Amino acid sequence: MSRPAITSASQLVVLRKAVLPTVLVLVALLACPWRGTAHAQEAGPSAPTATPTPAPTPIPPAEIPLRAEQTAVELRTLVLAAAPRDSVSKIESAAAEQEAKVKALAATTKQQVAHGASRSQLEDLSKRWLREEATLDGWLNTLQARSATLETDLARIRQISELWTLTRDSAAEQDLPPAPRNAIDAALASASDAKSVVSRRRDAVLTLQTEITGLKLDISDAQIPLRDAIKEQRRNALLPEQPPIWKVAIQHERGAAKLTQRVRDRWADIFASIRFYVDEEPVRVPLHIVFFLVALGVLVALSRWAARRAVGDESLQATARLLSRPLAAAVLLATLVDAWIHPTAPDAWRNLLNILALLALLRLLPRMLTRRLGPAIYLIVVLSILRHTLNVVPDDLLLYRILLLGLSALSMTSLLWLARRLNAVKDPEHPHWSRTIILACTIGAGLMVVAVIANILGAVTLADIVTDGLLNSVFTALLLWVGAVVVRGSEAVLLRTEFARRLNMVRSNAANIRAVTGKLVRFAAIALWAVYTLAGFQILAPVTAFIAKLFKFKISLGHLGFSPLSIVLVVVAVWATFKISRLVRFVLETDVMPRVELPRGVPATISKITHYIILLIGFFVVVGMLGLDFGKLAIIVGALSVGIGFGLQNVVNNFISGLILLFERPIKEGDRIDLGTTSGVVRKIGMRASVVETWQGADVIVPNATLISSELVNWSLQDEVRRIDIPVGVAFGTDPDRVLDLLLGIARQHPDVLADPEPFAMFVRFGANSLDFELRVWAAVDFLRVGSELRVAVNRALKDAGIEIPFPQVDLHLRSGIPEGTRLVAPKDGDPTL
Repeated sequence: MSRPAITSASQLVVLRKAVLPTVLVLVALLACPWRGTAHAQEAGPSAPTATPTPAPTPIPPAEIPLRAEQTAVELRTLVLAAAPRDSVSKIESAAAEQEAKVKALAATTKQQVAHGASRSQLEDLSKRWLREEATLDGWLNTLQARSATLETDLARIRQISELWTLTRDSAAEQDLPPAPRNAIDAALASASDAKSVVSRRRDAVLTLQTEITGLKLDISDAQIPLRDAIKEQRRNALLPEQPPIWKVAIQHERGAAKLTQRVRDRWADIFASIRFYVDEEPVRVPLHIVFFLVALGVLVALSRWAARRAVGDESLQATARLLSRPLAAAVLLATLVDAWIHPTAPDAWRNLLNILALLALLRLLPRMLTRRLGPAIYLIVVLSILRHTLNVVPDDLLLYRILLLGLSALSMTSLLWLARRLNAVKDPEHPHWSRTIILACTIGAGLMVVAVIANILGAVTLADIVTDGLLNSVFTALLLWVGAVVVRGSEAVLLRTEFARRLNMVRSNAANIRAVTGKLVRFAAIALWAVYTLAGFQILAPVTAFIAKLFKFKISLGHLGFSPLSIVLVVVAVWATFKISRLVRFVLETDVMPRVELPRGVPATISKITHYIILLIGFFVVVGMLGLDFGKLAIIVGALSVGIGFGLQNVVNNFISGLILLFERPIKEGDRIDLGTTSGVVRKIGMRASVVETWQGADVIVPNATLISSELVNWSLQDEVRRIDIPVGVAFGTDPDRVLDLLLGIARQHPDVLADPEPFAMFVRFGANSLDFELRVWAAVDFLRVGSELRVAVNRALKDAGIEIPFPQVDLHLRSGIPEGTRLVAPKDGDPTL
């Protein structure tokens, strides 16, 4: 049987007073050991106080045999651990070859820079140097970790040697038998041998590390003329480096080589560059192939599933048409991840993948475009393919200049054509995107006009950069658009699979999931398009350098220094903390906790505790990013605790009371409570206050401290069962047994009345105007509705049985007889008395 639970105010107040100082002390203790990385401070953090190492003491004579055996085992382990590692041996064997490769690359760089290498050649050289630097950085990390390990082992051997030296000196003062003395000498000899072995290995690793460091310095020196040449090309990009096209005279090729031979040599250089990169990267290329095969397999499975389901689902028909080309879609996805898998690939590799991606676009675009827009976009794709194949022509030939001029003119025409078609085909669903694309096409056509004029006037480099950058921008936009559609279509198919439909969050929030992922995909596509566009116009490096310089600007506040980058990172960290907390709570509340049998209120407690834990972790991350000293922060927290005791006492009191409500759970969300004159349902337990919805629909904000310190009635603390009392009054003279049987029959017939505890009817009293009865029943559902239905049934049953329900009445009895000599006299006019 359930009874309303009344919380003990005195016990909860004592608990609250005990928890508040405990939490403050724990916060101070947790904050004390932390040290911030004061990278944003002008003055570095004070050096930590070194923990004094206890001085070694001689080994007692009774422990010498056992300790000698343990020392021998430990020294053998250290000697075995100092054996040459395969990673270090590979570096030793490859160091000479790497040095020769660096010297050869340095000579090639010097030669090409001296002969005026083209822009693409300088970029390929820069990427080759980046690959060499990455190789040496990996070697240095391996050697540094190995040398640190050997140094630690060597320090341990020194400690052992020092310990046994003290023991030997102590033994000289004592009269020890020969066996312990021999054990001491053997331990010292083993320590000396181990020290010699580990020292040799440590010295060899340090020597190799020094050689690799010197080789890396040689790489930095060799790149100086390369960087100067790249900067010089960027400075002279706006200047004409060739005469105007009308002044160029057609001449035979310089030297003995013919045009076809130079093109053939260019082809050979391109394939040699690709082959050289594949040989240098034995892991990245197979990794890319594996990604392509996995994507192809997934897309084939999704296309078959979508084709079967699209018959009865019109929303999947467009996705099924797009996924019916899984090979082209897989090539597209493999191209999208190329920049991450191959960050230092040569331009020849990129051109090859881009041509494959453009061919894949020609297979996929007919499934997505209307007939009116298709021809203009197909022409742009074909022009992009021609731009990538134009690289086989040496850029110092007149043929290259003429082909580039025709390509720029055709690109300008195609962009204007596309803008005109888009203006004619209005998209009512996405009017803003249509206007944006039309504006972008117009701007692109204007840039192509600039490229044509620059080419005619002799600024071929500028024309090349503008044409290449614009076509690269258009190609990237098409690639990301089709890739986003493929990803969104694959997501739509995956959300309809049987496995996904088993998840509660998919069944009930599929539309919200698609909306959120849609925003993420659009944001990622726009960001990637901006990056690739800047890279295509050769301005990514200056822009990133300017942004880095801007973000590194320091803002000093006393001893603390902040930069715009740190502020942005803090804002992003705070935003990410709340988003992660929201996501984790969403998964817990929709898919994890509903599958586990937990008492009512426990899921809400787990969700809120998870929220607080994630916020606490985010707080420490933000403090670490700001470079604050956690030791000083602990002092600040201690000082604030005094202020909290005065100024923020109510806020902290309510917060701690909220924690008590979460852990002790005297009330839970959904409980029906009576608090003073307020009665209703607890809808939310927050950090500072809780929300109680009254029966009239009003939301009452109740501070958590009030819920803890005041007595309240919780009608659903243990269960939802509640007793309903229905008083009934009948007229005098009615048979009480008949009334009791009638009430019990009504209660037993109601479907929502519990059989256990069973209904109970009783004759309460002889009232002033009626015989008073009471029907008591238990219900686990809406007790207000059940009570109303029972009252209606009782009234109907009493009426059908002819039993009168009396109403309060007063009978006035006049005693007969008037005293002799008394008579009633009518009052005179104006006389109020008789």
